[in-house]
Amino acid sequence: MKVRLLLEVSEHDRLVIAKFFGAASLEKRDKVRRRATRKQVQRFVRHALGAVVKDHALLLRGKSKAAAARLASGADVVAPEPLPEPAEKQLSML
Repeated sequence: MKVRLLLEVSEHDRLVIAKFFGAASLEKRDKVRRRATRKQVQRFVRHALGAVVKDHALLLRGKSKAAAARLASGADVVAPEPLPEPAEKQLSML
């Protein structure tokens, strides 16, 4: 599933994210990028969401925890079983 998200990122946030990726420099005289790019912000948000989901998956109990584990492993994907044709002809309702 894809979700579109509009997120306002301040200059301070971009500086911190750039620092996370090692792209920021505190000296003004060099030509190093001081703010994170759009791609870096997307990667940072994707990673943060994944970390939060993992943490909250550990807090689930019972059937919810089992369902989350099945979804994470991909074992929940089952091909639909075809329905058998009826023995007698079906009459039209019209």
